[in-house]
Amino acid sequence: MSRESTPACTGSRSGGWPGRRCFARIMWNYDTRTRQCQPFHYWGCGGSNNRWCTREICEQRCRR
Repeated sequence: MSRESTPACTGSRSGGWPGRRCFARIMWNYDTRTRQCQPFHYWGCGGSNNRWCTREICEQRCRR
């Protein structure tokens, strides 16, 4: 299985939603169309699994 076909890497980008115990921050999402990791605003709760704390981790997990 290629890294790009890992389910967490192919999911859509979702910023989730804010909540009392959720902390907003910048996360990284792998874009299968551009094959690049892109930053996005994550609200801290919910969202898809296609979110990574750093660009480096995103690239390690998702890029070929």
